[in-house]
Amino acid sequence: MELVEPALIDVEQSLNALLLSAGEIIGDIGADQLSVWQQPGRLGERLAATAAHIECSADRPSSHRDPT
Repeated sequence: MELVEPALIDVEQSLNALLLSAGEIIGDIGADQLSVWQQPGRLGERLAATAAHIECSADRPSSHRDPT
């Protein structure tokens, strides 16, 4: 199990990076073009949700940022 855990972390980090990149691409496409991506059970639904999350996160100030 000790060998599997680091590999799973690497896979998770790679998947997160892929979803972030896909979210940026979807953001470039525009919300009106997302209907094809939002079919239930599809990867596109996850990507669209990720893009929306990224968009919302960018609009909010982070609790880690220095407010001054």
